[in-house]
Amino acid sequence: MVLVSKQPNIFPMAEDIHQQCGAYQLQAVLRAFGHDAAVEKLYLNDLFRKHDISLPYFMPHILGRFGIDSDVHFWTRRKFKDRLVEAIHEDKPTLFVIDSIWGNGDLHWISSWGHEETPEALDFLCYDSQLPTAVEAPGNARYAHPIIEEVLPWRGTFSLTVHL
Repeated sequence: MVLVSKQPNIFPMAEDIHQQCGAYQLQAVLRAFGHDAAVEKLYLNDLFRKHDISLPYFMPHILGRFGIDSDVHFWTRRKFKDRLVEAIHEDKPTLFVIDSIWGNGDLHWISSWGHEETPEALDFLCYDSQLPTAVEAPGNARYAHPIIEEVLPWRGTFSLTVHL
């Protein structure tokens, strides 16, 4: 099992599983760094909060308010697994967009904090705010890479790698 060196101690389930997924992911990053902020405060501005807009290009600015460095990428489906494995090995938790697995199939932010090779597939240890809360665990979901690749948007996905 390969895990990034800093992890939050809690991965909470969203109060409304169809809302605020990007803000919950940013909150997890902040907690890994020993900070905390309400999800309502983790939007670029009030308009974005009102309409629950978490755009990838604004996330580095939001994390930067807390002194956390991150980079936005676009990863094609074909290279996604390799890029995510590389980011984890570089000690970079990674937030990325999928078509929701548990919600209504809309675009949804999740994050990966590690991976583990199993006989069946490579499993990513993820945080999905649509699932029940996990405490003192590497995420609250374990997704095999074929499951994640199945729910990636057809061209690829936006990802945000965090520098620990």
